[in-house]
Parts: sequence; structure tokens; C-alpha cells
Amino acid sequence: MGLSINTSYPCNSDNYAKCTSRDIKYIVIHYVGATGSALENAKYFNSHIGTQASAHYFVGHASENAQIYQSVKNINRAWHCGGTTYYHDTCRNANSIGIEMCCHKDAYGNWYFDDETVNVAIELTILLMKQYNIGIDNILMHWHITHKSCPDPFVKNPNAWKDFKNKIKKGLVDMAIEKWMEDVGIKALDNLSKKDIINNAEDWKKKLDQYPQNWLFFEMLNRLTNRIDQR
Repeated sequence: MGLSINTSYPCNSDNYAKCTSRDIKYIVIHYVGATGSALENAKYFNSHIGTQASAHYFVGHASENAQIYQSVKNINRAWHCGGTTYYHDTCRNANSIGIEMCCHKDAYGNWYFDDETVNVAIELTILLMKQYNIGIDNILMHWHITHKSCPDPFVKNPNAWKDFKNKIKKGLVDMAIEKWMEDVGIKALDNLSKKDIINNAEDWKKKLDQYPQNWLFFEMLNRLTNRIDQR
């Protein structure tokens, strides 16, 4: 993934806790709750003190190409999902990364996201999941932790949240498949003359020192078969 992450406006050190290490286990999704851009939010937290709030990332509106601004470094503890009452057993500021999505409000007072904002937030989430080995069950809304209506468009429309997570799952599957294709499948097809086609689980084991998961193996075979048919 080639995400563009702007780090030009770091959060004022008064608004987060510096850490030397963290065990990051969760990613928490938020909405900004105002109509400002990601740049405006990044600049605000850069220049203001005493807000007692922060986030690691802001994902912008479509009008700013859904640009990502990193406000707090991942190693530091942003103040994004704390509260007085918790409804999640273990997710806290100390072990999570907070992603704020910029939003709009329609004529009826309903908050909504640009599609571009959602798609880039998904890409960023996947990138962080891979970096910190975070599972899909540990991708949460702020609502899951404190019951704050955040991100409001997803809290009020559970199907939108389900779709968000399904797209994350699809992105992870596509990445896994492409990686396996790069490691084995494409190389095999590019060496047809050497009779190096991999056509069973044992062959995969010899190449990679591990068996593929069944669903991945059959999906790979399907894609490879389609490539052979097109040659």
C-alpha cells in the first residue's frame, strides 16, 4: 500500500502522553464530529494546549483527496477513547491507535462520510493491522468502549459499520492472495518451460515450508487456472 501520510503538524505534547514502548492491540475508529478538514484538525491540535484530547491519525474529506495527517506517533498514547465508564474489558488509550475520520452534516443534521474518506481509512487500518499483527475482532468503534455515539454514521447505521469491516476483511484476503501469488503462483507460471507448476498442497509445502490454508489454496488455484486459460 502506498498511502500518503503527512506528518507536518505533530500534536502539541500537552495533549497526549509520551511513551517509550506500547503493546498495541486495538485500532479505534472515530469521527471528528465537526465539518473541519483533516488539515484543520491537525493544525488545531498542533497549536492548542489543554484540549485533553488527541488522535493518532486524521483522514480527510474527498475535497482534500482523503489525505492522512498523523498527529500523534504510534508509540505515544493519544487521548481518544478514555472515559469514566467502560463497556469494553480491555481496550484503552494505552493499547490502541485512534483514527479520526472527517465528516459532513446534511440538511437534516445527519453526519456522513465521503466514500473516499472511508476507503482511505480502511487502507490505513489494514496497514496498521499488518504492522502490529492486530486481528479483525480488535477493530472497534469508540462506541464499543464508552458508548459515545462515535463514529456517529456507523453507530446509527450498523450495516455501514459491518460493510466497513467486511471491506477490511476483503482487503486482507486480497493482500494474502497477492502475496502468495507473488511468492509462488506467478513465478510458476513464468517458468512453464521448467515444468514448475505448483498443483497440490505438497508442492506448496516444498516451496514455502508451510501448507497454505485451504481457502487460500483453492482461491489461488482458481486464479492460476484462469491465468493459464488466458495464455
